[in-house]
Amino acid sequence: MNVENMRRLIKHLESPVNPIKFFMGKYFLHNEYDIFTKSEVLSIVEEHACGTTACIAGHAAYLAWKEDDVGADPLDAWADPLKGEGFHIIVHVAREWLDLDKRQTQSLFMGYWQEGPIDEVTKEVAIKHLKSMVDKEVK
Repeated sequence: MNVENMRRLIKHLESPVNPIKFFMGKYFLHNEYDIFTKSEVLSIVEEHACGTTACIAGHAAYLAWKEDDVGADPLDAWADPLKGEGFHIIVHVAREWLDLDKRQTQSLFMGYWQEGPIDEVTKEVAIKHLKSMVDKEVK
């Protein structure tokens, strides 16, 4: 796990000026439209973030792309949201940036660490869980 990037993600989520709202029910959503690629995410957030929400993976992918910390985005070329392929980009980028293994990825992004529906997870609960993951990693 990349502890430095996990801490960046926590700081981003805690920031009162974060332009992206938190919602675990969607990877990245602007008004009623799912967003999947680097160019779409950066454009939407920079131009009109109002109405934009993202889950933990969406926020992590945004930071990775914003910091240009994951290299080129070859997945933009094959993303086809109509075929349900686009969400793989968000997960792939977030997983790479946070350096998570498969178990950590599934648990964190699918909300397996909490009880109840994933779309009811609050930002505060997610931050608490991210901090516990960092604490376990640095011990």
